[in-house]
Amino acid sequence: MLTELTGFDHDVVAFKVSQQLTYEDMTSTLIPAIEQVLADHVCVRLWLQFSRDFTGFSLKALWSETCFNLLHLDDFSKIVVIADTKEMSAGIISLWTISACPFKVFALDQTEQARGWFTQVA
Repeated sequence: MLTELTGFDHDVVAFKVSQQLTYEDMTSTLIPAIEQVLADHVCVRLWLQFSRDFTGFSLKALWSETCFNLLHLDDFSKIVVIADTKEMSAGIISLWTISACPFKVFALDQTEQARGWFTQVA
């Protein structure tokens, strides 16, 4: 499930991810939000905050995200992921290693540090 987070700049797509991330979440919420920002900006910054009750990705959602990422390798300028476990962090890192943009994973108790890194101008 995706919940949009507010209070970010206009070139940012920010969501809290809880329970399971489904194909429907990807195709009806996350991907359209990214494409909407890309309609007005050269690149998008992505903030994904995984809650403690996150249980995983559906296989179809994982495939959808992988395909989308491959098609949009140069469309992200910065990605931050906030996750609870080392396993989750490792999985996210493996998904985004093909992207050339800066990305960083923070623990759930490091939200302020994440925001500081995320808002730094490169």
